[in-house]
Order: sequence, then C-alpha cells, then structure tokens
Amino acid sequence: MFLFLPPPFSERHADFGDVKKLITEEFVKQKYLDYSRVLHTDPVEYEFRWGARATKETSKLKVLEFVAKMHNDQDPKTWATQYKEAQQEAGAPGRS
Repeated sequence: MFLFLPPPFSERHADFGDVKKLITEEFVKQKYLDYSRVLHTDPVEYEFRWGARATKETSKLKVLEFVAKMHNDQDPKTWATQYKEAQQEAGAPGRS
C-alpha cells in the first residue's frame, strides 16, 4: 500500500504542522514507514512502504476500514486493489 500526498506538500497543516517532515522524518524514524529512492527515475522519485512498527501494530485491512469510514462510511471494497491486497495479507500465515 502506498502513501499518496496532496500537492500542497510544502504547506503547514493546522494540526500536523510540517507534514513533509512528519512523514519523511518522524514516521520513518519511528519505523512506521520505510522511505526509499526509486531506482532509475528521472527526476528522482521516492516511495513509502509500511515500516516494521506499522506491520506489528495494525493491518492494512484495519487502515483501509478506517479510511473508508473517514470517506463517509464508504465500503472498503471501493478501493478494490488495496482491498484485495489487504485481504491477501489478512489470510497470510502468521498474521492475526
């Protein structure tokens, strides 16, 4: 599951402050996200992936359900690709 950021990435958010710093530094430092450069891209691109701490503390399905609720209680299946990935993860051995 990838994190997509809105265009005004450089603007300060009323609640979160410097969003770029929060995501690229704090969430990475706390192991919620992995942030890495995508090879062979011009201009340079970066991607975010789930970090070790996020994997331990929650599931993709729980996050998707939360996002769906925040979008006027939509069905999580609205995001078919992410829902399929979350379902596959939930069925994987070793996940609760």
